[in-house]
Amino acid sequence: AVAGRRSYFELFSGVFAGSSLTVIPSLGDYQVKYTYDYSKQTHWDFQAFGSDDRLGLTIAPDSNLAKQDPAYAGVFEFHNGYDSQGVNFRRVADDQNTLFATAYHTNFFFDTHLGRDLHLDINFEDFGGRLEWRHDSNDENLLVGMEYDHTITGNNSYFVEIPGEGTASFDLTTATKISANESYLADNVGGYVNEKFKWLDKKLELSLGLRGDYLAYNTHFTWGPRI
Repeated sequence: AVAGRRSYFELFSGVFAGSSLTVIPSLGDYQVKYTYDYSKQTHWDFQAFGSDDRLGLTIAPDSNLAKQDPAYAGVFEFHNGYDSQGVNFRRVADDQNTLFATAYHTNFFFDTHLGRDLHLDINFEDFGGRLEWRHDSNDENLLVGMEYDHTITGNNSYFVEIPGEGTASFDLTTATKISANESYLADNVGGYVNEKFKWLDKKLELSLGLRGDYLAYNTHFTWGPRI
């Protein structure tokens, strides 16, 4: 299955020719999914989806805003979106045991440009997966699994220091600028177990579980029971 959407506001830009309106948004997204049954016991899912949105505003040098602060003159552009791909696997071993596996990749970007020099370019990329085993019987259901995430966060920006609450005035030209060009890596590992008990002809159920997560970037381990 394939689906997609795309805006065409720019086709009507001529209607506003000669006016001060320069905000013409561009919006789009897509979805792709393919399923494949290798056998009665083995099933595959492949999918991809994403979006791309853009909005731009031109601030003329002779506008009132640019006259107050020339640094505003130019294009103010907001551009963000994401792309994600994944594959799901299911293997039915018998009438009580099933294995699930998932692998995915996601890339999210956030780009903002303001005037002549200022910009925020932030990118977040995530590689991950999940492995899960499920055991089903008449009186109980047991679920055991683990997850893994590897993330990359990039920041290439030159922007003003955002003023705090109560600041009397703010001047974009003279405000303190902050420059960043860096990348951060992080790895997260999690494991969980959950068991559901059924009594009184399945009219009463009790679910007990435990989950633990290890965050490698700060060597922090957390865990907690579930009921």
